[in-house]
Amino acid sequence: RTYAIAQDGDGHLWFATESGLSRFDGERFVSFTTADGLVHDRTYALLVDGQGDLWIGTDAGLSRFDGERFVNFTVDDGLAHDDINSIFQDRDGRLWFATQGGALCYDGATFVAFTRADGLPSDIVQDIAQDHDGYLWFATVEGVSRYDGETFTTLTAADGLANDQVLRLFADSMGYLWLSTWSGVSRYDGTVFQTLNRHDGLAGSTVLGILEDSQGRFWLGTTSGVTCYHPSASSPPPIVIRAVVADRRYTEF
Repeated sequence: RTYAIAQDGDGHLWFATESGLSRFDGERFVSFTTADGLVHDRTYALLVDGQGDLWIGTDAGLSRFDGERFVNFTVDDGLAHDDINSIFQDRDGRLWFATQGGALCYDGATFVAFTRADGLPSDIVQDIAQDHDGYLWFATVEGVSRYDGETFTTLTAADGLANDQVLRLFADSMGYLWLSTWSGVSRYDGTVFQTLNRHDGLAGSTVLGILEDSQGRFWLGTTSGVTCYHPSASSPPPIVIRAVVADRRYTEF
């Protein structure tokens, strides 16, 4: 079973699986396990950072691979929890880790944890993303939270979200935030949520992955198959001319 895929600067593909990490160079696969220094064989999350290092999230800690060796991090090194769900790098180059025990921010030297005590609705964080305005969003099992650098603001089903259990986040090219849940996928424009589910044509209501392609189409991976969604082109609001002012005022049209 493969949980995540990433591509490094050399074009190699990396696969996170339940029995180790695999690299594909276009011709053959090379596998890495705990015997090679990986912190644990069950790998869930992958990210290639701005320095070219590969980060691997497992259910027993975190590994960083620089192409030659693994450096491992666990709760003993400052992790809030050893079970890593996803990894994200923000615009400032900081690394964020969604874990079963809160969110972690890593500045290259230390880990800082954010939990329910800091304003998150739950310590179980599934995913992290950053929107066009620079706000960070945290998907949890009790809603989604927006972080402005100081405080968390939480939105739930009561605010229009499809389901409080948010699985994945995706910020698209138009500035919308997409949130996959157990009850469909919601799109947030900063004010309201719009939701797609099986009744709208989704292959399945549990959405596990979101991708926007170069043509503006959205590929939604569900537990029952894949749906390609092509949003209709937005049209400007109608313009109604009420009056024209020149040297005199004309109002009869």
